[in-house]
Amino acid sequence: MAVLTDKRVRGLKPQQREVEVMDSGNPGFGVRISPKGRKTFIYRFRLNGKLQRMALGQYPVISLQDGRQAYTKAKERHQSGYHPRGGTVDTMAGLCSLWLERWAKPNRKTWRSDQQRINAEIIPVWGSRRPDTIRKQDILLLLDTIADRAPVQANRVLSLIKQIFKFAVKRDVLESSPAQFLDAPDKESARTHTLSRADTKALQTASESSVRDILLLQLYTGARGGELCSMQWADIEGDVWTCPQTKKRQSIARPLIPAALAMVTKQDSFNEYVFSSDHSKSGHIEQAALLRWCERNKCEWRPHDIRRAVATGLSRLQIPRIVIKSVLSHLDQSATAIYDRHRYLDEMRDALNQWYEELQK
Repeated sequence: MAVLTDKRVRGLKPQQREVEVMDSGNPGFGVRISPKGRKTFIYRFRLNGKLQRMALGQYPVISLQDGRQAYTKAKERHQSGYHPRGGTVDTMAGLCSLWLERWAKPNRKTWRSDQQRINAEIIPVWGSRRPDTIRKQDILLLLDTIADRAPVQANRVLSLIKQIFKFAVKRDVLESSPAQFLDAPDKESARTHTLSRADTKALQTASESSVRDILLLQLYTGARGGELCSMQWADIEGDVWTCPQTKKRQSIARPLIPAALAMVTKQDSFNEYVFSSDHSKSGHIEQAALLRWCERNKCEWRPHDIRRAVATGLSRLQIPRIVIKSVLSHLDQSATAIYDRHRYLDEMRDALNQWYEELQK
């Protein structure tokens, strides 16, 4: 097998039966010569374990260069999980990739953790299978395997599977979802843990680090850990931080009380992110680092419990529920909210200052 050149293709002679001459520089690309001398560029690939061939065009109607370009496009489609001829998602790996690109990344802040779960739990088992071959029994078997070692993880994987198959139905990849009526394998109860006064004191007096500063900012602002990790200098104007990527994809303005602002301004400003990191692909400290900090310091609480502590503390200070909801950036879906466009910045600032004073007692 040698590299195909225009001179070599032009000089290929027909045999008594059909032959294929492959290009050593492009795996799967070659030219097929019929007994009558017709030359056709082809792409050889495997689909569900079976060798398949795709005609790319006849020579010299299309040139060798055009044939290689057609081969490259077909190969890229195949590697992305689509059929090389285009049009359909051919594997579960391709469907998951399409869901991530077209739906998860534009709509979900948690798409990176979704991608990790897909790569760890779904692709190794179903990656090469066609989406229409996945049955309810396949899903239950996968969930049972996961639940035996990590019950909550099984719940998260089921949630992902449901969303991926729902997406597939909407895109006409599937007629129906095999996961539609499945229940979560493990019954979870909502966490009720909050930080005690001793916990908040320990956090405020812990050794300084960027991760500890993020956790303290969470305590002083009520913001989500992920929002704080990805905080950018460009989003801060005076003592107001406008977070552009909240859970519901809305931007929201948050006041930074003096203690919170001091925590921000002491960070290095050589990067677009306030909490930059050279060890992550995103360029900023990842949310997982917050949980690892808690584990290293043997905390009985998790980072998200801080928001519960803030809400509980503000309620104890008799702060109105509408202000607490604004601090937590919980979406108000009432009809009144459609008309009430007040941002409650002053009210949030006052509430968070009272909360900070309470924390210092």
